[in-house]
Amino acid sequence: MPAPAPVLSQIHLVSGVFIECAILNEAPDTYVKLGTQRFQIYHNVSPSFSIEEEYILIDLTVHCQPMEEDDQPSPVKGRFRLHLTFLVENLRDYLEAAPEAPQQPPLPSQQLILTLTGVAYSTARGMIAAKTSDTILQPFVLPLLDVRDLVRPKTTV
Repeated sequence: MPAPAPVLSQIHLVSGVFIECAILNEAPDTYVKLGTQRFQIYHNVSPSFSIEEEYILIDLTVHCQPMEEDDQPSPVKGRFRLHLTFLVENLRDYLEAAPEAPQQPPLPSQQLILTLTGVAYSTARGMIAAKTSDTILQPFVLPLLDVRDLVRPKTTV
């Protein structure tokens, strides 16, 4: 039987922390002006979980680099890594056997992981925007993406 749809009132964000927050300027001249920019963005999402503690951890890594008008990378870079921990009441209700490995212990359902990945990414957008405001990376905003694209590591421009 498939796991039920996640009930958001039973999911609680208990922590959201930066593991890494770096804004780097590798220019020989420390003054770099960013105008309207396109950014090359790499993102990776890695979920993990503890059934006993009813926690799901979403580890989100984002690297960004502005592109110059000539499509060359700017000397400015941003590196961010966040851990967002969710308490999921009745986590066992959301466990499913993996179709490709039914003999393995059950895992949190894909629907639950996608839901939490979307919430984590949305939360990270705000956290990163707060860190980059009043910096050289102020124009950077994580783009809105389909949550299914988030679970695949990807670089976009």
